Amino acid sequence: MSSYGKGRRLGDCGSAENYVWYGKKFRLIDAGAMPECRGDY
Repeated sequence: MSSYGKGRRLGDCGSAENYVWYGKKFRLIDAGAMPECRGDY
């Protein structure tokens, strides 16, 4: 399962997570973020 949240400004920013089912619950296996939105100037 994966998740992606995109910022609402110019350019690309946001966060992404990947999870895997591990018996009784999901476990986070990978996460990344770009908190600053970098647009065209």
